[in-house]
Amino acid sequence: MRSLRQQEDDETRRMDAIINGLREDLSRNQSAKAQAQREVLETQRDADRRVAIVQEALDTERSSKHRLHDEIRNKEQVSAELQGTVRLLTTRLQSKEDDIRRLEAELSSTSDRVHEAHSVIGKKDAVIGQLNARLRVFESRGTM
Repeated sequence: MRSLRQQEDDETRRMDAIINGLREDLSRNQSAKAQAQREVLETQRDADRRVAIVQEALDTERSSKHRLHDEIRNKEQVSAELQGTVRLLTTRLQSKEDDIRRLEAELSSTSDRVHEAHSVIGKKDAVIGQLNARLRVFESRGTM
């Protein structure tokens, strides 16, 4: 009986040693699991931060792209308005140049007429001078 009891005690100690070993393994595995979960959580947080950074960069890029499209549209509109203004001013300039050419032609014609009038007046003055001279000659013959 003693030997049975001894065997039973030995068996109990061996089972206790096995259970203690399993408990130690379980404790180590639970610690490793907790550490792995902390690492996974930290990795997830890091990935979330990186996703947020990338998302912010994409939002900034989209905003910049939208702003550039607006600027391009505005520049195209201003360019179209300027082209219209240039065409209008070119038309007005051509009209004014045509008016200047017409006025220059009228001035030239008027100048020619004034010159002709001066020539006619000069000729008439010469004829009047000749007639006055003849009249004096005639008068001087008659009074004598």
